[in-house]
Amino acid sequence: MCTVGDMVRVLQTINPNIPVDELFQNSTFTSQIRDVVNLWPEKSKKTARKILQQSGRLERRSLPSEEALRAIRRTKDIDLPATLTIIYEKWQRDPSTFWNSQGLEIGSRNIYQVYRGMKQLETQRHSGTIIWRYFTMFFYDLMGLLGDGRKYLVETLQDKLVNMIDVSGLVNASKITIQKDIKRWASAGSKYCNIARVLGNGALILLPHDVTDNIWENRLPMKGACFEEAMDHLTGLGIREVSKRIGADDLGRDIREVIIRPFREIVHDQLCLTDLSNSQLSSVRDLEREPVRNEGVRLTGEYEDDSLQCFTDGSRIGASIEQSEMKELLSTQARQVDMERNRLSLDRSVVDHPAEESGATRGGQAQETFTPSFDIANYLTFMPTPESSVSSQGFADEECATVGFSQFNAW
Repeated sequence: MCTVGDMVRVLQTINPNIPVDELFQNSTFTSQIRDVVNLWPEKSKKTARKILQQSGRLERRSLPSEEALRAIRRTKDIDLPATLTIIYEKWQRDPSTFWNSQGLEIGSRNIYQVYRGMKQLETQRHSGTIIWRYFTMFFYDLMGLLGDGRKYLVETLQDKLVNMIDVSGLVNASKITIQKDIKRWASAGSKYCNIARVLGNGALILLPHDVTDNIWENRLPMKGACFEEAMDHLTGLGIREVSKRIGADDLGRDIREVIIRPFREIVHDQLCLTDLSNSQLSSVRDLEREPVRNEGVRLTGEYEDDSLQCFTDGSRIGASIEQSEMKELLSTQARQVDMERNRLSLDRSVVDHPAEESGATRGGQAQETFTPSFDIANYLTFMPTPESSVSSQGFADEECATVGFSQFNAW
């Protein structure tokens, strides 16, 4: 049984003027203190270990240099990022273009130009990070929009998106690269969407910049104790209150809405056409005895699960459309359904009495074939940018800003 007196007697044999770091280099002392510790009860040993471990963790947290060193040690290889290959070659051909991209006039001795360029670059670093977050969320929202709310991305859908981008001729990347990019961006967008679900859409504007994108996108889990603790910490700092005070929630919602809206409208029309096409396939029924029911139009955004309910006000994608506009839209689509039903009924009567008139040449004019299609316009012109400038995101090329994606039939 070890007592405090045993420990005191060991310490009394040591010169009190010896520094502590030298004390633990003394083999006699370490041997004596080890003998005393070995006499401790097992419970006391565990308590001592826990205290030492907690002390070590606190020490590591208080040393940013150690955190930096661990991050650097995680690096496995060094290479030029593939995304910089083209611009790097441009710099090699003419180093002055490196500075021209920041609006600096090479040869000028005006220091104010350098200062102004640095301030602009500092602003772009912050704004670029925020814009990146909403860009990734767009691809996540697009996956949900076209995937009809499923948590997985169907391969055929993936191929169509890749083909749409590839056939534009404006992207210098292989189909494999495009496919990987879409997956990677949508995956990052799912993380930011998850954060927006908890903290609000404006939180993505206010997330601390000293936390890297890699932490938000790859290191922070989407659920569990770690995620909840992180969200609680940001909530405790008042991120929701600040977001509401400066109107960031409304801005974040509008930023997401303005880029996804043209796609949602086209997908909505596609769903209506698909419903009409399905009703055409079922025209073998006796329409008089079994009339086609008008069940209304299924709106894009009415997902099968809640995985894409990212707007914190509880609305789904597209819920920002005004009620009056929605009623008008439903009314228009209902009229289209009625018109198509009448046409199908007429086609049915022609099938029953083929001698009367051919449906393909009725009135001496050929009838158009009913073929649902999916024609997506280029979304770049809808992308919100800082200072409301399209060119700030590299979309200044008129061809790039106006070209449309090719048509392809709906799945």
